[in-house]
Amino acid sequence: MGRWVNGAGFVLGWLACVGGAARGRPWAGPAAAAVLIGLHLAASRDPARELRRLAAVGAFGAALESAAVALGLYGYAGGWGVWWLAPAWIVALWVLLAATFESSLAWLDGRPWLAAAVGAVASPLIFSAGARLGAAGYVAPPFVSLAALAVVWSAALPLAFAVSRAAGGDCC
Repeated sequence: MGRWVNGAGFVLGWLACVGGAARGRPWAGPAAAAVLIGLHLAASRDPARELRRLAAVGAFGAALESAAVALGLYGYAGGWGVWWLAPAWIVALWVLLAATFESSLAWLDGRPWLAAAVGAVASPLIFSAGARLGAAGYVAPPFVSLAALAVVWSAALPLAFAVSRAAGGDCC
């Protein structure tokens, strides 16, 4: 699958996840993600390996996001009714993100400092967009939440690449 197609798939998945949650349809994102991941797996040379990678990064993301929500750093619409548990659409986003690691975001693999910088800069911007759409919210004052996101994602993105490699073998 081409890098541009892979990147566009992630953007479409992000829009479905965030848009669905913002409009009271938190199931829409995971449904769209399932279709996109199905297409991704169908195009994969080793679907079993790819599924292991995606599941591992999804579990990592679910744990990380649930911890951040439980700590009161930020919150999400469309949850499970359990205040500290990350909603399914957030986990779907992590799985979609993992699907970019060997394609559109492969240039970050093996460059942990660059991945940390991208995570620190991109995460507050992306979260702010989701908050403006109504899918996410600030529990703490916005500057605290955004600073926490920058710090967390400066570690989370390089770690997610490491989780991906460990689950599926060498990346890229």
